[in-house]
Amino acid sequence: MAENRLTFRKIVIYYIAFWTIWAFMEFIINPFIVINFNKWIAAFITSGLKVFIWTVPCIYLISKYKDNMSVSLEEMFKNRVNWLRYTPIFLIFAVYVICGGFIEFGKIAINEDFSPVLLVSIIFVGITEEMVFRGWILNATLKIMSCKYAVLLNAFLFLVIHFPIWIHNGIFVNTILSGNFLSILLLSVVFSATFIKSKNLFVPIALHMFWDLIIIAIFASK
Repeated sequence: MAENRLTFRKIVIYYIAFWTIWAFMEFIINPFIVINFNKWIAAFITSGLKVFIWTVPCIYLISKYKDNMSVSLEEMFKNRVNWLRYTPIFLIFAVYVICGGFIEFGKIAINEDFSPVLLVSIIFVGITEEMVFRGWILNATLKIMSCKYAVLLNAFLFLVIHFPIWIHNGIFVNTILSGNFLSILLLSVVFSATFIKSKNLFVPIALHMFWDLIIIAIFASK
């Protein structure tokens, strides 16, 4: 039936609504939670809200438009993965961050602000963001456009979702002018490519978590 056919227009409407809601969360709701609750409670509340806003709608949409998905909801978590094939990517991430941290700060050390609370954030960020951008948006657009354009569109949308937090933290202009935003685009391409190759969402989730972990634990050292 026509109402069950996924179109590019529907994806655009979803993304605009999603971006607007998340921008409101970043500017208003999350700061309120962080100010009014201790760090553990705040971490679980904000993470829970992110799961509700990001992951729950995606699961519904992937199920609703299952005939328009490149990989089904069940398959993306059950397809077998040869993890040795992706080991070089993990190693490249580690070398890049360690060398970058040494060049930037002149030493390699664990970030003094690194704590178990940040691990909660890392876990939820990896799961929720990959569910939206690879499990849902990329998965859907692969059936609408060529693989190349689907990956490039995904990278652009993945970049734009970072704008609210960059603006809120006052780093938007510096991130754009310095070219640091390019790392977001490149990471999105890597995550997308691994999902397309493996047809398993756990691969980009694991890579995303690993990247966030080493960035926060090492590159943030001063």
